[in-house]
Amino acid sequence: MKTEGFLGAIAARLHHYRARRLGLRGDVEAALRCTRQAMEAEPLGTDPFGVMARLDPTLPDWQQALTLPGCDDLPASLREEARRYFALESEEAQEALDAPLPDGWNADAYDEQQVQDLFARDPAFLFANLRVAGTDPHVPARLAAAQVFLAQGARHVLDYGAGVGNMGLYFAAAGIERVSLADLSKPILDLASWRFGERGLALPGCHVLSGEALPEGRFDGIAIFDVFEVVPDPASILEECHRALSEGGTLIIAIGLPPPLSGRSWLIGQPAEVALGEACARFGAPFEVGRIRRRALWMFRKP
Repeated sequence: MKTEGFLGAIAARLHHYRARRLGLRGDVEAALRCTRQAMEAEPLGTDPFGVMARLDPTLPDWQQALTLPGCDDLPASLREEARRYFALESEEAQEALDAPLPDGWNADAYDEQQVQDLFARDPAFLFANLRVAGTDPHVPARLAAAQVFLAQGARHVLDYGAGVGNMGLYFAAAGIERVSLADLSKPILDLASWRFGERGLALPGCHVLSGEALPEGRFDGIAIFDVFEVVPDPASILEECHRALSEGGTLIIAIGLPPPLSGRSWLIGQPAEVALGEACARFGAPFEVGRIRRRALWMFRKP
């Protein structure tokens, strides 16, 4: 215990030094302190900020919400989607879903062209994104985002970095009136758009980020999950999202947390402090900072 206390004191001092060096404001430092407390809370299932405790039990089940009508469960649904979209036999679709990713997926960061090339050259990356729907360990954080948007009265929500649309499909099932998607990859958005159509869901916007700017003031809510881990320039993303949010709109950022006291950020190429600092500079202090398992949730409101 004494050793842990000593290491904790060192970590706190290092954090204070980084904050001073980066010139962060007091509200950013406060949010970072909350996030560090969340990082160091054990066991992992605890919910120190109460986000999980406030989850509405009437929210749709994640797996049921993503399952195609007529399929028994989500694994069967994913196999059927892969079969239909890629024109495969059922056995071939299952083999493709089970196949390991090719080399290159774990690269530290991608520029826009690399992201597009990644999904265009090899369907294995599309299959992997489909497979994640059934194994996603961060579903509670996604449910929390849906609940926050509903509580804020958001009628049009953008899933930024949507992938194949898993979270967007859940938002629609949870009752958000309009859900749009944005991603760098056109092939992945084509698959996401097809999945919405197969469920009879409207998709008012499907934005390829490398080729178009997001419409100004269009969205009441924007969710950015699992994006800042693999981008080198969070400032440009936050600037665009600030412009795309309507007045009073809600931004929810989710970032994976490193092991306690590891001393490293989960952001690749940019420290987490920079992303949070950029968000606070544009939106002010977050109205809530939470943690569910190893996901930090920062929630902002556009003035």
